[in-house]
Amino acid sequence: MTIFQKIILCTLACAMLVSFTSCNMTGRGTSETGDESGNKQEAQQTKPQKPQSEIPQVDEASLFQYDPVHSTTVQSDLKATDKDMETCRTWYNTHVLFDGSGEGIPAYDFKVGDLHFQETLSEWIFQIGEPSEEGAYMRSGITTEVTVTHKSIPITVLVKGTIYTNYPTCEWTVWIENNGNKNTDAITKFYAINSEIEIPDNGEDSAVDVYTSNGSSDTVNAFKFKKDTLFAGKGVTIGGLLGKPSYQSMPFANVVGKNQSFVVGVGWSGQWKMNLMHRNVDKDVVRVRVCQENMNIPLYPGESIRSPLVSMQFYQGSVTKGQNIFRGWINDSVFPDGTEQAVFASPIRYNMMQKATTQNMTVNVKRIKELNLTADYFWMDAGWYKLIGGSWVSTGTWTPDSKRFPNGITDISKEANANGMGTVLWFEPERVCPGTETYLLKNKHKNWILFPDTSIGGNIGGGAWGLYNFSDDEATDYMIDLISSQIKKQGLSVYRQDFNSDPLAYWVRADKKYYDGRSGMCENLYVVNFYRFWDALLAENEGLIIDNCASGGRRLDLETIRRSVTVWRNDYCHDLTAQQLHTYGLSEWLPLHGTGTIHSGYFSSDIGGNEADTYVFRSQMSPLLLLSWDFENSGLNWKKNKKLLDEYLSFRSYYRGNYYPLTPFSESDTAYFAMQFTSEDEKEGMVLLYRRPKAAESYCLLKMNGLDPDACYDIWSIDEPNTVYTYTGKTLMEDGVPFRAKKKGTALVLMYKEYTG
Repeated sequence: MTIFQKIILCTLACAMLVSFTSCNMTGRGTSETGDESGNKQEAQQTKPQKPQSEIPQVDEASLFQYDPVHSTTVQSDLKATDKDMETCRTWYNTHVLFDGSGEGIPAYDFKVGDLHFQETLSEWIFQIGEPSEEGAYMRSGITTEVTVTHKSIPITVLVKGTIYTNYPTCEWTVWIENNGNKNTDAITKFYAINSEIEIPDNGEDSAVDVYTSNGSSDTVNAFKFKKDTLFAGKGVTIGGLLGKPSYQSMPFANVVGKNQSFVVGVGWSGQWKMNLMHRNVDKDVVRVRVCQENMNIPLYPGESIRSPLVSMQFYQGSVTKGQNIFRGWINDSVFPDGTEQAVFASPIRYNMMQKATTQNMTVNVKRIKELNLTADYFWMDAGWYKLIGGSWVSTGTWTPDSKRFPNGITDISKEANANGMGTVLWFEPERVCPGTETYLLKNKHKNWILFPDTSIGGNIGGGAWGLYNFSDDEATDYMIDLISSQIKKQGLSVYRQDFNSDPLAYWVRADKKYYDGRSGMCENLYVVNFYRFWDALLAENEGLIIDNCASGGRRLDLETIRRSVTVWRNDYCHDLTAQQLHTYGLSEWLPLHGTGTIHSGYFSSDIGGNEADTYVFRSQMSPLLLLSWDFENSGLNWKKNKKLLDEYLSFRSYYRGNYYPLTPFSESDTAYFAMQFTSEDEKEGMVLLYRRPKAAESYCLLKMNGLDPDACYDIWSIDEPNTVYTYTGKTLMEDGVPFRAKKKGTALVLMYKEYTG
């Protein structure tokens, strides 16, 4: 056996066909604690063993080496402990279900005029409601309401809190209502959380690490995971941009201390802000503040406003542990119930849908079936409505173009159903362009279409585009009826909502024009009604899936991902290095997200000819997958296309397990790049290993993460499944094993599985 044969890769477990059922990962969040001495030692000694394969000796000049991006964490240290769960319960009971007694302070805070809530607690009356049954509102969650009233001011505060039974996680939202007969003083500094979290025994330097991520800009470093180190007096501030919640920053942060860590999540589909400040007073403390950024609102009689939703997860251990507990909670308790992995098929030769007709779309549906390609949904994007000036950017009429689609989309939906696929159709109800049906509503309802303060900027069409006004209840009701009727009439399975304008400029102007200059009022009402809009669509259309785009991944907050999936995560989609990095970065927080696989050369000549290409396809793989292919092109290598797709289906379920970025973030074409995903039980998984197009080394010293150091693992390349090697978890994590990529521009899928005898 040659040295090259000995170097074949390792990876996930057997090629099993992945069904489209939802992945139930209940129990990944917590683990039982026990004797960590004798019992653990006995377990180690009884692990099934297998002779370890020879480790190749490779000249250093031929070996790419790297420092792992996160510290190595053994499998047994990745689950939440009983202590983590108890820390969360204690904090939740003390600060969210605060009852006015004891020494605690409520997590939330606000001012009414000069009256500061947290500083006047004796003036408020707290009533704790009965907890719900587990799962009554949130999966694996117990929800309790706290009602707070002032002794003399007619203001009611309602806190809706949820504690989860399978994760060290809680969440809450705060409402403030004026139940008097005159205006309140201005509501300001309305924080969903304004709390100080103690980091006990944090060491002499008192430092804590804060991990955040870039948002979804059209760049290669979208979703880049970042680290800041905070010493006393230093803070980090992140937030939305131009009214989009995940445009500038993802709305999540992981604060890692020596003996206490926590993850903060935000649900607010607007202009939110989070500040994390290290305050070393008598002890190490991190102050956490989250709010809607712009707010100065006197409430009129009967009016109410709400805070962003905030989640808090408590744990002790590595950043790797914290990230994977958060992913597990998102997967098990936040994503819409029954969310499944799926493949979407979208013909690309029709300039989106601008040249589409019932006939050519039906041909493509049949062609997908003829090619025996596995696809769950037939995807139709922008441009199916009447076009103004021949451009899809003429949004605002939400009925099909009768010339191209005489019977609407119904015939296409029926053909898709007959061929085993549901139907996806694109909408963008918020951006309203001149000449469209929705735009004309302004003649009858002047406040239904908002126009921007152009000085604020953003993507606003030079001021010509309108924004549909979800801050108005009647306008929201109208849009619910309009879109829901089209979902039913066109036979849709997936409602795809895009959002290509930036709303902040519209909200600011509307505050002045319609809300008496009350800063933040339009945004608050808009966001609340936007959730009501989506909730109504889901309630009125059984089994409906919402695909949330927003210029590609710019609306990824806890409230939207609770109602939707994101099949198109970023518009910077034709750069292969960017695609690798986007999967790598976004997977730190979300187990499900998607992008398109595009034949090399179709849009960009610098990545090869118009042929199936393994490196191209595997660079574009993601947990949800869109086949952006020219299905009518008989000259393509469809046999290879199908092979690549079927291979992907055999291992895609691992995207929903634990995640480990292996190599550091790198845009360089001279680097190797790797990431690892596991099965639900963590006994098998995959490594995606890329030798970039200009990487000189023939081998990469691969160091994995999250394994059992005492277990043996079989590992192989999906391209050479009959050549299997065996190494201990300790070897794979600590020493590393050289793996060979035969040529530049190679993408390897390494499968691994724990040896069980």
